[in-house]
Amino acid sequence: MEPEIYRERLRLGTWTTISLGLLICALTPLAALQLFASGREPLLAWLYGGLDLFFVAIYMNFRALTVSITGSGVRVAFGFIRKTVHVEDIASVEPVTTSFGMYGGYGIRFGGDDALAFTVSYGDGVRIRMKRGRPFVFTTENPGRVLELLNGLIRPAEDRG
Repeated sequence: MEPEIYRERLRLGTWTTISLGLLICALTPLAALQLFASGREPLLAWLYGGLDLFFVAIYMNFRALTVSITGSGVRVAFGFIRKTVHVEDIASVEPVTTSFGMYGGYGIRFGGDDALAFTVSYGDGVRIRMKRGRPFVFTTENPGRVLELLNGLIRPAEDRG
């Protein structure tokens, strides 16, 4: 495995975490109540239990965004869902401001700018313009550093190619 020259992990926002936690905490007793209360419908217990497990799985996968840069490119991951962009495929990189209006929320989104976006917050991000295909956007706490590193990787790749 190639050594990383940059790595950051961005956690899901506090209010989003609290909201999901409250939803999970509400569904768990509802499922138990439906399952163990006499005369209740077991179908509702399975429904509440299934929703509970679904939201736990969503939270576990999307609770943090990991950005890592190596000499060959950048990898952005939400749990087991990853996007890898190789240096040879990058046309340019630029700073971007992510917003609810553009990307419609947190997570993996298709933006109004036709970009695939991995976002955990609104504000600073990086847009990678691809040589072929749709742009890729991700949030970062250090856009200046990420841009500097990616630009440093792109230029030598252009000189070789």
